Amino acid sequence: MTFSRCKLQLFLRLVLPWVVLLVPLQFASAQSDTAQTADIPRSYHGITLGMAPDEVKDLLLQDSWFNYRGEADVSLLERPRASL
Repeated sequence: MTFSRCKLQLFLRLVLPWVVLLVPLQFASAQSDTAQTADIPRSYHGITLGMAPDEVKDLLLQDSWFNYRGEADVSLLERPRASL
């Protein structure tokens, strides 16, 4: 479908103002989203990113929220040191 010059001018007059208004708003909302993601917590129930595994296991045992009962002592693998 080809536009005549008059239809193209009408289209640009109707659409261009909306584009000029909406594009800056989109960039502003994207910047506010990145500001909100910077506030993601680094810990949960006393367990923090970067802790030693043994320290995390101790905290998991102490907190009943996680229902952690220690490491698994049963393997369902055919060989003892096989990996999935």
